[in-house]
Amino acid sequence: MKTPLPIEKHASTIYTLSIFYNIQKEICTTCFNCRVLSVREDGDILYYEIKDGSHRKFTLEHNVTEKKVVCSCKMFEIIGLLCSHTFMVFKDLNFDKIPLKYVLNLWTKGASLKPIFHINGLRFYQSPGMDERKVLLTQLWGDMQCCIGLTEEAEIDKLIEFAQVIKKQKLILMREQADLSPTHRKNAVIESYCESSKPSEISILPPRKTKNKGSGKHMKGKKELAMDASKKGLRKCHTCDVYIENDNRHDSRNCPLRKELTDEDD
Repeated sequence: MKTPLPIEKHASTIYTLSIFYNIQKEICTTCFNCRVLSVREDGDILYYEIKDGSHRKFTLEHNVTEKKVVCSCKMFEIIGLLCSHTFMVFKDLNFDKIPLKYVLNLWTKGASLKPIFHINGLRFYQSPGMDERKVLLTQLWGDMQCCIGLTEEAEIDKLIEFAQVIKKQKLILMREQADLSPTHRKNAVIESYCESSKPSEISILPPRKTKNKGSGKHMKGKKELAMDASKKGLRKCHTCDVYIENDNRHDSRNCPLRKELTDEDD
């Protein structure tokens, strides 16, 4: 840790290492390069005017009722990480931890600790989220892995005792699920993964057939037809628009179609 702030210690426990270095940089900027110029109160909203090391000024709104902080630099809205100006307000309010609403699951250590379901050979990952239930599940997986790691060097008696506790809880959960059929359990897992229930009626039509580039018959243009005819030694009659061999001596002057058109005019 580079500062004595408890919020930096909390950041090191929830963020991945590379992301924590970015957060630590913002916290250090808060301590050494930022200062509050003024604080203005308007109802339930506090307006902080903060100046950073580059002599730039930013305005930060703190809604006391909703416990919401919005900075004019928009760093959290852009990349999902808190800026030094926000940490300046957290420091002023003596926050020990970063509020969960400002911790995106994408940047946390627990993002990869989600359960994995295997159904008929397919693998499903639990969808990410930051509601209370999923936060508790993530913490539970982290605690389980921590306990298993600690028991590797523990005495055999401690290991047996821990295994008995886990087995007891496992039997309790399995007993609650014993009344459900395998199909019902499978549907429950899929609905939990999709976060929606199975519709009563399914109406899905097959997609329309489309032609990709290169598929189907290629329609040649006039230029390509003329080039092919010249390669074969053919000549086009501009009266009937037909390619004729040179040996037939057929051109627009002695074309049979022209003769017929002339007779009709007469």
